[in-house]
Amino acid sequence: MNKRSPTPLLIFLALVALSIAACATTDKETQTPEDIEQEAFNDLRTEVRETIDDSTRQTTVISHIDELETEFKSMRSSLVEGKSNLRTLFADYDASRENFEELIALHNTTMKSQRKQIGESHRVLVESMTVDEWAALNKKGSKAMSTLLKSLQSS
Repeated sequence: MNKRSPTPLLIFLALVALSIAACATTDKETQTPEDIEQEAFNDLRTEVRETIDDSTRQTTVISHIDELETEFKSMRSSLVEGKSNLRTLFADYDASRENFEELIALHNTTMKSQRKQIGESHRVLVESMTVDEWAALNKKGSKAMSTLLKSLQSS
């Protein structure tokens, strides 16, 4: 009797299982924060188109969303740059405490300014809509703004 070893079959089945598991990952797991933000802004634009009937007002509100998106991208860029600058400073053994304090002060000033601008743009966006439209948009369970805020907080 010639018995075959079950090892090659087990290895083959393990490879098939791993391949299926690798293909089963969702896009959400591989999306970058930038992708998630882009999707959230696109969702917000779609919700505005569904909520506001007047095409002129839709265009106005969507232009405010575009401004808000630009400011979010700028803030994300500043966050990434701040982290990079901090890493560079940590790698510099000759860096003084004053160097760190200057960098942190500059970063905090930049972030404060950008948060203020985002808040102002959000206020303009809300004011460009009627109370009923804003309520309808919120009633739809819009996840866009909360997704954007979570994305920034995770940075």
